[in-house]
Amino acid sequence: MKNMSENRDNYTRVHEVIQLINRLATTPCGLTHEYIEETFGWKKRTRERVLQMIASMYPTAWTREIRDDGKASFRLHRQSIIPVNYFDERDFAALGIAIEAALNNDLLKKPLENLQSKLSALARVSRAMELNIEQLTLANGIASSPRPRIKLDSGIIAKLQEAILSFHFVRISYRNTRDKVSTATDLCPLGFLYGEFNNYLVAASEKTRGNPWTYILHQILSVEILESTFDAQDFNIHDYAARSFGVWQEERGGYDVRWLVNKSVAERARLFQFHPTQKTTEQKNGDLLVEFHADGLLEMARHLIIWEGKIKPLAPKELIEEYRRLLKAAGYALL
Repeated sequence: MKNMSENRDNYTRVHEVIQLINRLATTPCGLTHEYIEETFGWKKRTRERVLQMIASMYPTAWTREIRDDGKASFRLHRQSIIPVNYFDERDFAALGIAIEAALNNDLLKKPLENLQSKLSALARVSRAMELNIEQLTLANGIASSPRPRIKLDSGIIAKLQEAILSFHFVRISYRNTRDKVSTATDLCPLGFLYGEFNNYLVAASEKTRGNPWTYILHQILSVEILESTFDAQDFNIHDYAARSFGVWQEERGGYDVRWLVNKSVAERARLFQFHPTQKTTEQKNGDLLVEFHADGLLEMARHLIIWEGKIKPLAPKELIEEYRRLLKAAGYALL
């Protein structure tokens, strides 16, 4: 019986030491001798031995300070002792902000929510931690403004994600918006692109001669994962996306684009990176010349319209025509 009692005392002491380490790491003002002895019911000798042990365990994190009342206080710098898989309030707040930002994009929102649920279970979020997360979210958060969006079939997205990760062919039923006809197509799915108006699947097929092509996600009616696999040949979705302004790409490989920014909005335009390959040149009269190589003329024209004529397309001629077409369509809509 004596040995059992001693073992129980040892387990209790270990639990108390762990509690003390947690409090030393989470109390900004530190803990005094008196607080430690009263909280854990320790005598002076026990308290001294435990503090010496903790100091030797975390020599770079250990801090001893003298307060204004002359009492010594002790604390641990949390950043120096937390394990690599530790998640704090800032991590959860950042994840919550990302979910809010992805409110209108189911492709991003659902996986982020799943991640949030898994991390919460691992970290065992307390009520105090929840309050800190709320405050950090308010301090750093954003509100995702309501706007029209097309809802996507979560089952179809899940199958496509599975096929992309496992390099399996898929057979999709795809509705063509021009003739309203649904066709079955076998594809090598490579990734997703998130657009302002539509979200897309990037995939290759025999029809596109193995070159990546974009398919509007909400026009995919069904997905069947096939047994055969494919070689992605080091395809990089980020490199592919950089070839376009927005997401749309044609087979020709893009255009040499030139925009002229009026000097009245030049200062604001300098804050924008319109495209990763852009080059800006200041003109003698204060205007800016923006040049880059990309595809996606319709999305360029839509963007230029919001500048209310302060940014005008100079090249290619196809972009000028698309820009004029949108302006004309908008004028007719107001008549």
